[in-house]
Amino acid sequence: NVEMEYTCGIGKLPHGSKANWRTGGALMLDYNASVRETPELQPFHQPNKGIDFDQYEQVLMYGDSNLEYMAASSRFRFPHIRFTTKPQRPLTLRGAHTKFLYESRHYISIAKNESTRIAFMVGSSTWDIVFGVRHGTDFKDHLKGCRDLVLSIQKEFPDIDLYWFSGLAIHVHRARILPNWEEIEPLKYMSNSRTSNLYHQQADLMRSLNVTMIDFFEASFLCAEWTPLGDARHYDAGFYNSVMNWVHPNYVPKIMPFLPNNG
Repeated sequence: NVEMEYTCGIGKLPHGSKANWRTGGALMLDYNASVRETPELQPFHQPNKGIDFDQYEQVLMYGDSNLEYMAASSRFRFPHIRFTTKPQRPLTLRGAHTKFLYESRHYISIAKNESTRIAFMVGSSTWDIVFGVRHGTDFKDHLKGCRDLVLSIQKEFPDIDLYWFSGLAIHVHRARILPNWEEIEPLKYMSNSRTSNLYHQQADLMRSLNVTMIDFFEASFLCAEWTPLGDARHYDAGFYNSVMNWVHPNYVPKIMPFLPNNG
């Protein structure tokens, strides 16, 4: 089964470029073919080896609703994980020094009054794809904001461990069940090409800053069937449960999300 989302580079177009388009130009076609032999597939390797969140007294998460759902799915098994709040806006250079840093500073300071071993996971991706009207095709302003936010947190709180959340893949074809999906404005700029571009640029930046990325992107790319129908950017509880197991090595995972729902 092959899902055709965009062609001719249309999926790479940034916000504003489709302002006069009635639709986002997505193909939204799927092709099915029977094969005698299973084609060779790239093996999936579990990411984040060597990361163990059990070593911390508190793990704080600050970011979008995907991070919120990850924390919620883990709170009974791992009560030291705590979601703080959602910035509910794209990350820009200006926003990095105002809302993002201000709220990060606030929650880290509270945690430091309670604990000594603290991890802080921050990230920004989905809002930047869906609502990043000023990001353009290269995300330059966004990446400057990412860099400044990370460096500012490291400078103010050198005794905590900082992690960057990779963000998750967007599966725009899952939204075609919605009435008049072609005309829904946020869907016009959702595409794997834009999301993958942002992911790789963030990964390069974090490597240059020597910041560990909690990387669930490839797993989410393989898990389109684990998104609710009609929702292109969130996942089922089983996905969040499973990927969080990977940063808790002592917990035996019960669900492997890269298997399709039908087994």
